[in-house]
Amino acid sequence: MARSAKPSIRGFKSRPRLMKIAVIGAGFTGLAAASDLARAGHQVTVFEANNYPGGLAAGFESQDWNWSLEQHYHHIFASDQDIITWLKELGLEKELFFSRVKTSTYYQGQTFQLDSPLSLLTCPVLSPIAKFRTAATLGFLMFWPFWQVLEKITAEKFLRLSMGEEAWRVLWQPLFADKFGKFESEVNAAWFWARIKARTPQLGYFVGGFGRLAKAAVRKLETLGVQFQLSSPVSKIELIGSSWQVTLTLPIHTPKNTKKTAGNNFATEQFDQVLFTGDAGLLTKLVPSLPEAFTQKITQLDSLSARTLILELDQPFFADGTYWLNVNQVEWPFLAVVEHTNLAGVSNYGGKTIVYVGKYLDSSNKLYQLSQQELLQAYKPFLNQLSPGFDQHITHVWDYKAKFAQPVVKRHHSQNVPQLTTPLPGLHWASMQHVYPWDRGTNFAVKVGRQVAELIKA
Repeated sequence: MARSAKPSIRGFKSRPRLMKIAVIGAGFTGLAAASDLARAGHQVTVFEANNYPGGLAAGFESQDWNWSLEQHYHHIFASDQDIITWLKELGLEKELFFSRVKTSTYYQGQTFQLDSPLSLLTCPVLSPIAKFRTAATLGFLMFWPFWQVLEKITAEKFLRLSMGEEAWRVLWQPLFADKFGKFESEVNAAWFWARIKARTPQLGYFVGGFGRLAKAAVRKLETLGVQFQLSSPVSKIELIGSSWQVTLTLPIHTPKNTKKTAGNNFATEQFDQVLFTGDAGLLTKLVPSLPEAFTQKITQLDSLSARTLILELDQPFFADGTYWLNVNQVEWPFLAVVEHTNLAGVSNYGGKTIVYVGKYLDSSNKLYQLSQQELLQAYKPFLNQLSPGFDQHITHVWDYKAKFAQPVVKRHHSQNVPQLTTPLPGLHWASMQHVYPWDRGTNFAVKVGRQVAELIKA
């Protein structure tokens, strides 16, 4: 009888080990990463300090509204394929719609549309040569693929050389000054390239708003086995042996699968891998064992905060249907005015008009410290120039702050972008600081979330 051959293991590929993974933060980066990790069979738990998901795109609701409203204005672009593809995989793409809206600019008492080649040609505050140079530069940036070259020079230098002093003074310098403050002359040209390259005239929004979209994504992820623990702020992340221990402050209802510590104030849970999706300062606070050199590098990354005032009015703010108004006035205290309901519709907000007044600034700026009423009073004289008597039609006011809202990217910034894997084994980090050269937004939040999920799975 012939002796049977031993089974060959040549070409055998072992199945990846299934892991228990903690995702810190239920913004769109965390949600996208959690969905991919769960589909790969891993056991995923998402911890969120707030009692709602969504991160900077989180929403709130009013009794008379049918839709939620973001704390800070949000939309996507028709070119945002990462979030569109992700929504299709979740079966939520039907909630997305696109619309062509009107973008205008306010400069020295004049408001004019500036969102297409035709509107640029008819711009009343630029000379013919400035219009030509601006159009030529924008066209060049649309087709130029090599952003690495552009990060070697500042946006200011590039725009002055390409579009000329007139276009820089009228169109761009006021926006850079209002958006970046003391950093206006340090932002690199690749940042500007990305805004031109990746954006489209058509804007996208979601039925119900981004807040409800985040909640719908949570429900979809729960069907994949992802566990969510909201109202669960993490207080420490530490490597103990070969496992990561996540310590969180206990909410009113103690999360499942957690071990209470003495005094019943905290709970701990062990994980194989941890993904953190917040800012650098919080990461270094929660993980004190990070190497000093790594900590110093990531905490030197500059960023700006945001202060957003939201007005509910009983009549339109803009008479001409403008959705987005760039305020090209350096001496004005805000950067943009956005009539949200010219994209999302007044019928979804109880027939009321919703207006955002946005400002990026350093958190030490006095405007960041003002009370809501003080902020409204500071803005009123300027808003009245845009919409006389608007304050007689205010029915409600909200305001929100975000400590980390806009990374500042300087020359050669690609050398400073952090890795998605930290020096500590099993600890990963994905945030707005990792989105480069593209500008921050929900599309690129999804993209970086899926990128880090691939690294964790590998």
